[in-house]
Amino acid sequence: MGENLELSTLKQKRFLANLNNSVTKTFCYDEHNERKKIINKLRAKMPKQLLLDKSLDKLGVLFRYSGINLEKDIVSPMDTIKHRWLYALNNFCVVTAEMVGIYYIIDGIIKGKSFIEVTSVAPCLTFSLLALIKCMYHHMYEEQIKELINLLRDLERKENDREECADKQEIIDEEAGFLNKVINVLYVLNCCMIVVFDMTPIVLIAVKYYKTKQFEMLLPYLDVFTIIPYKLAYWPVAYFYQIWSEVMVLLSMAAADYLFFTYCTYIRIQFRLLQYEFERIIPERSISKGERFDEAEFRDKFRELVQWHQDLIRSTIILDFIYSKSTLFNFMSSSLVICLTGFNVTVTVLSLLAVPTLSLFRY
Repeated sequence: MGENLELSTLKQKRFLANLNNSVTKTFCYDEHNERKKIINKLRAKMPKQLLLDKSLDKLGVLFRYSGINLEKDIVSPMDTIKHRWLYALNNFCVVTAEMVGIYYIIDGIIKGKSFIEVTSVAPCLTFSLLALIKCMYHHMYEEQIKELINLLRDLERKENDREECADKQEIIDEEAGFLNKVINVLYVLNCCMIVVFDMTPIVLIAVKYYKTKQFEMLLPYLDVFTIIPYKLAYWPVAYFYQIWSEVMVLLSMAAADYLFFTYCTYIRIQFRLLQYEFERIIPERSISKGERFDEAEFRDKFRELVQWHQDLIRSTIILDFIYSKSTLFNFMSSSLVICLTGFNVTVTVLSLLAVPTLSLFRY
């Protein structure tokens, strides 16, 4: 009898323990759900990262390694040193490469070299000069660049505060997606150009050494040997110098151009969204129900859209002020590069001079 009583008591304890665990698990599960709901609510209230900022983050590597300042405030000499030293160093490298190329052309004319040899460095000289001009205008209009970024951010924040709409989201996704595709393709082309430009001399050296057992010190462009001795001790330094110069030119041009593409894309997005709002400024009402739109509401909406349009016009004026001169020089230099590059490639189709020149057809 006592054993049965103990067994019954043990079963009761187990039942109560299981019941307690079940209640505890249910309570924990409910508490977990409540916490999850609270976290989701807080996350919904938190401001999400702007699409413009995501696009600017994608360009961060260009501005970081070229030394070009995008949004840093420079108010003291220490700020200048901190945010300008890499920019100054890279520009010094490009400027010296420009001077070496000019000296090579002058020296070639004096020594009576052929037109092909003299102009072989002209396309790279033009691109280097274009990169310097783009950097110069970016530096000159730094405040306007920051102003335009902040203006586009404000416009995007206002759009995020409006009622969500599938049609408007489709416009944003279409334009932003196209921008991302263009920038990705240009990134790949730039990387390919660096590989072709820098590895071609190494491949030619290896092929020639395999055939003739002679080591010939080749460079992407041999203009640097007009100012330094043609010796093996200087060859690695000259090679690294030309690679560095080329990478800095590409980074500088890409930073300025991709930022311009980003500005144009987000201004276009805002114009398309504004057009969408204007087309639907008068809501569709059922006349049979006798509903009419509120004139005060219409007036407020119209005033908001007019202010939106004025902000967009202001953004286009700032954009034109920043990029009009550098874009003009871009068109002018393109004609020169196309003529010289096409001529050199046509005449020197099987020459070593044509190999690095071919890579310039990317532009």
